[in-house]
Amino acid sequence: MYICNIYAEPTCNFDAVLAKLEIIRLDFKIYPLFIGDFNVHHQTWGSEYNDQKGNNLLNFCCSNNLHILNRGNTSTFTRGDSSSFIDVTICNSLLLPFINDWSIKIETLSDYRLIITKIRSIRNQHSAHHDIYLTRKYKTRTVKWDNFENDAGKVITPISNQFQ
Repeated sequence: MYICNIYAEPTCNFDAVLAKLEIIRLDFKIYPLFIGDFNVHHQTWGSEYNDQKGNNLLNFCCSNNLHILNRGNTSTFTRGDSSSFIDVTICNSLLLPFINDWSIKIETLSDYRLIITKIRSIRNQHSAHHDIYLTRKYKTRTVKWDNFENDAGKVITPISNQFQ
C-alpha cells in the first residue's frame, strides 16, 4: 500500500497538483491511498458549494476510477465559527474493499480534525513480487518483518472486522 499525504496551497495551480497526482497514481497502481488538504470544495464530500478546483478533483477521480471516502456532515477543518470540508481521502477500486471505516475525530488540539481511515490487512492478497513492488523505493530485502510486526503490534491497536 502506498500512502500519499497531500497539501495544496489555496492559491496553487491545481492543474499541476492533479498532474502530480496522476504521476503518483500511475506509479503506484496497486493500493494507493491519497489523503490531504486539497483546499477544494464540493458537495460530494460535504461542502456547501462547489468550486472549480473541487469540480476538477471530482472529475479526476471519476475519470480514473478513484473513490472518495469522505462520509457524513462533519467538517474536516474549523477555525472559530467557520468550518469547511477541504480535506479529502481517496483510494482506487483495488483498495476500496479493504477500507473498514472512514471517520473524523472532532476533539483535537488543532484547527484540523483527525481523519481516521481504517484498513483491514491486505498482507496476503498478492505474491511476494507485489510486496517488493510496493516497497521498491526502500531497501527492504534485509528487514526482519516478523520483528517489525511484533513490535508494531505492541503500539498499534489491531483493526477489528466489525465494519465488514
